[in-house]
Amino acid sequence: MTSVERESFESSLLDAIDETLSLVLSERAKEVIYAHLEKYYDLRREEVPLKLDVFASCLEKIFGRAAAVMEKMVLKRLYSKLGICFEETKDWNFKDYVISAEKSATALSRSSLFELGRASP
Repeated sequence: MTSVERESFESSLLDAIDETLSLVLSERAKEVIYAHLEKYYDLRREEVPLKLDVFASCLEKIFGRAAAVMEKMVLKRLYSKLGICFEETKDWNFKDYVISAEKSATALSRSSLFELGRASP
């Protein structure tokens, strides 16, 4: 994965998280959650894509069982942004789904570029 692809993917993931938190809670609550993550868990918003386990653990500590619902909402939004189909897989956690989405998005992007290259005269 190139650095541009990585940045694009991370941006899509953060957008999916932001949109879900704002939709489920509110814009202000989203800001409070990010402040809480930074103050108590030393996790800045920009670091979330690199520390998915920490982020998921924090959500669980903050929201309890409702964290799983929020994670699924984030994942569905992320997969939609990437143009891939979200399918639940037994025993997968939040990080597993994000890694799978990243691999699928990279493969899709490269396949699209390959097709464009083949279509050129």
